Amino acid sequence: MSSADLCTRVHVIPGPGRKVRMPDRGFALMPPEGVEVSKNVYWSRRIAVGDVIESPPSTSPVPATKGVKAK
Repeated sequence: MSSADLCTRVHVIPGPGRKVRMPDRGFALMPPEGVEVSKNVYWSRRIAVGDVIESPPSTSPVPATKGVKAK
């Protein structure tokens, strides 16, 4: 692995049926929509064993429904 690979950021989502802790975020559980992480040794290993899956980030905007009443 070259030093350029260590700076790469990737978007990952939990693998099917997996609950993944994020050590860089106080060991909180990863949300189902995933997060962007640095592709370091920890995350490369999680990808290799199937705990997480590399995925393109969601580009769909989150609808602003809070406080909006349905007609």
